[in-house]
Amino acid sequence: EAILSSSTLKRKIEDHQGSSPTHIFNIIDLQAKGISKLAHEMVLLQAETKELRTANERLSKRRGTKKKRLQDGGSLSLQEAIVLMGDRGLGGQDCEETTASGGRTSGGERRVRLCSNCKKPGHNARTCQVVLEMSEESDSE
Repeated sequence: EAILSSSTLKRKIEDHQGSSPTHIFNIIDLQAKGISKLAHEMVLLQAETKELRTANERLSKRRGTKKKRLQDGGSLSLQEAIVLMGDRGLGGQDCEETTASGGRTSGGERRVRLCSNCKKPGHNARTCQVVLEMSEESDSE
């Protein structure tokens, strides 16, 4: 739009010799209006970009902390977790005491996750043997 306006403006100025300059002024006004629209849109885009960058930075920091928890070990078995907890000074607690705190323990360690069906550690509701046994019994009847 701005390029079209400027080329029209140039053509009108070249053709203008003795006529009234009102057409030129109208074209200049339109061009100024288009430029101000572009400037306003650019300000909005810059603000949005800044907001998205800060959100992206926060998200990458959050993901980085999750990855740092078990950088070299992968997933742990229950026995390995108990040994690690003992090494870090959490050895006297059993699984029920750890989950009763409702989240993280006092040392900043992650709580031991329990199955939502049988409330035992080491597996989840999808792989729970108690539910599998019950479903097999109901299927056989």
